[in-house]
Amino acid sequence: MKAYRRTFAQVVIDTDKDVLVLFCSYTCTECFSMTSLFNNVAWMICGNGNLRFVLVDPMKNDIDQFQVQKYPALVLFPGFNKGSPVVYEGPRTEVRIANFIRTHSSHVHTIPDLSIKT
Repeated sequence: MKAYRRTFAQVVIDTDKDVLVLFCSYTCTECFSMTSLFNNVAWMICGNGNLRFVLVDPMKNDIDQFQVQKYPALVLFPGFNKGSPVVYEGPRTEVRIANFIRTHSSHVHTIPDLSIKT
């Protein structure tokens, strides 16, 4: 799902769902690889009704509710604490991002053990 300046509040803030947002510019090669990783995690964790994955290009969308310091930025807006978003600063792996979601979410999510791949 994508969010734009006019839809950011509706998609990210005005919901009690946990929302993981990837702020990335599509002209940045590092952002391109992070987008691929973000999509992999979203696909692996799909089916969690209280978790939403959102892409935002802050170069094209000036978001008033959150100022991005650097790209790419992965930020979790917890469902019951939207005023305190949590920026992910760990290793860029599916397992670490899934653990980040598990640790900082307001809701309990059924997240598969991503460390076991078949």
